[in-house]
Amino acid sequence: LLKLEVDFHVGKKQLKQILEKVINTHGASKTAEVLDLIKATGYKYSTKAAMTVSISDMTVPAQKQEMLDQAQMTVDRISQNYRR
Repeated sequence: LLKLEVDFHVGKKQLKQILEKVINTHGASKTAEVLDLIKATGYKYSTKAAMTVSISDMTVPAQKQEMLDQAQMTVDRISQNYRR
């Protein structure tokens, strides 16, 4: 018997098992309804919490210029290798 509430983490494997039970018990049209409800629930909770990052939240590392110079040297070296 399929519980109406799911109180455990649902991964791909568990979702497949749930949908197999629904389709075997209730058919394709009811399964489509269940899928729509699952999708709506996912959208609902994926938009509940949001995180924003501001430039003022960032701290510039002391070695920033050194990191940029090293990255530029790597880019220059790779570019030279491809020009040959």
